[in-house]
Amino acid sequence: MLQFILERASSIGLSRQARLKRWLKTRLYARLPLGVRPFLFWIYRVIFQLGFLDGLRGLMFHTLQGLWYRLLVDAKVMEVEHAMRQPGVDLATAIRLRLGIELSTGRRQETREEH
Repeated sequence: MLQFILERASSIGLSRQARLKRWLKTRLYARLPLGVRPFLFWIYRVIFQLGFLDGLRGLMFHTLQGLWYRLLVDAKVMEVEHAMRQPGVDLATAIRLRLGIELSTGRRQETREEH
């Protein structure tokens, strides 16, 4: 299966590294539980990719970009999923209500708290 995906991706001009990264992102990372995957990604970056050798500044970078940011994204996804459990709330409505983003324009709507 992996070989088929890599061959298919090569037909659209992606490098082997890009194909492998895409496969890991869609087949592995996306299937992990929300809230768990940022911690596993952070461990991968800090330990397996030797991020701890980057010193304190590197550790701060890996923590902010590899853990905090991805944890924030997962929290926003959970927030939208929670809003969709309400009767009559579809994805676009949940995103507009919880995140203030109108999907037709892609722009963030101003709310009263932002003034």
